Amino acid sequence: MTAKKTKTAKKKSSVKKSLANAVRVRMYRSGLGDCFLLSFPRKNAEPLHMLVDCGVFFQSPNEKQKMRDIAAHIKTETKGTIDVLVATHEHYDHLIGFKHAQDIFGPPVKIKEVWFSWTEKPGEPRAAWLRALEEKLKVGLQLALQDARAAFKGKTTRLENVLQFGGPLGADYSQQLGVIKRWLRDDVTPSVKYLEPHKDVVDLLPGVRVYPLGPPVKESLFRQMNDSKQDPETYRTPFAFSAVPAFLSEDMAAVSASDSASLAMPFEARWQISADSARKWRIPSPTMEPNAKAGDAFFDKYYGFDKAGDNKWRRIDDDWLAEAETLALQLDSLTNNSSLALAIEVGNARRVILMAADAQVGNWLSWHEGTWKTKSDTGSDIDVKAEDLLSRTVLYKVGHHGSHNATLKQKGLEMMTSDELVAMIPVDQNFANNTKHWEMPFPGLLTELTSKTKGRVIRADNGLPKETDLVPDVRQKFKAASAEDALYCDYFVPI
Repeated sequence: MTAKKTKTAKKKSSVKKSLANAVRVRMYRSGLGDCFLLSFPRKNAEPLHMLVDCGVFFQSPNEKQKMRDIAAHIKTETKGTIDVLVATHEHYDHLIGFKHAQDIFGPPVKIKEVWFSWTEKPGEPRAAWLRALEEKLKVGLQLALQDARAAFKGKTTRLENVLQFGGPLGADYSQQLGVIKRWLRDDVTPSVKYLEPHKDVVDLLPGVRVYPLGPPVKESLFRQMNDSKQDPETYRTPFAFSAVPAFLSEDMAAVSASDSASLAMPFEARWQISADSARKWRIPSPTMEPNAKAGDAFFDKYYGFDKAGDNKWRRIDDDWLAEAETLALQLDSLTNNSSLALAIEVGNARRVILMAADAQVGNWLSWHEGTWKTKSDTGSDIDVKAEDLLSRTVLYKVGHHGSHNATLKQKGLEMMTSDELVAMIPVDQNFANNTKHWEMPFPGLLTELTSKTKGRVIRADNGLPKETDLVPDVRQKFKAASAEDALYCDYFVPI
């Protein structure tokens, strides 16, 4: 143990000495969750520190203490000053660290500025439909969850497992995330920015420029969470396509709060008959059924309400809950598409660090819907395109723990053509695969990332890649620009 720590310390010291004029991107190893500290060098001053999210997945092993250890380390590393804190979107695995360690992040730590996406701006009229739809979906899913628990006698259901992804829908946890956002927005600092793509460009430091990429402003792109049927945009196979357009229709968004109970039903009320009514219902007159008589308990006999219950299989009371699982994923994806994604341009070579948060298909596609107006090195007006930013990307923070629908193919990874490309994946594959039964990282995407980066894939669970996994011509340079510790992994982007 001591020898390993000494070796790691020497390695970190060597990196700092050889890359003093570099941006350090630190991925904290919280597990299945995002927490990144970016440190930008300044002449004759302490580095500028940008903290992007701080979270871990719900009920991860030792989650609270893990986040407190990370927060304490961030406090020490930044010497009590975080210049910019970026809250990308309202999910447990991105924000809960601020709850678990609020006393550490609070005074005496000074947070100078907080960034949110434009959708989080209080009173923003363009985001009203999003908030209304999210609330309707939450109400429907909470009622569906109640039905699922009753149907399966209190056992944990697949639906409940899905609902835990971005944080449970229970009032307690939803309230926690809301409290975190209000704390960051109202109490931490008077300086809050709400960034909008193709509009805002932030000159963070001389030679450091930030381009907000998403979330989209166009509602149709906001709603696009998965691949198009005819033209798949991601690395999963076409048969995996899934969508629930009926649940995301305008009709559903218009349902009044007083009718919210109907959101948990598979059919309109006129097509439903309750279990109590079915038990009492009698055949009003003889039918074509053999031996049918007026007054027979038809549903009781043929749909399994009798004591034997042999015909219960005919009923669809609980079958529709499988569709509610897909609806839960749609709600999770809707929030993911609200992610504040950033392209951070550094140095004279204008290398780009891509922090994609959990942006899904529509968010990525929206980056190509416009340009960013800024100044060239000579001071002339220029328009910057997403394709240009992607082509200069040298560090990609992989979206949504390497899931199947959070990295675009043709308009995403295939445009990242830099020979210097490195990927960082905040993932715990054992927890994702074996506890939650999710394919993270998605095999097809991981294969492409490994190929594009020549093996330079840094993971929260596995740390730095083995030297034997690296293409020979990049080994030495990568080794000099990276470091790892039990608590974090570092990569240094030269300015």
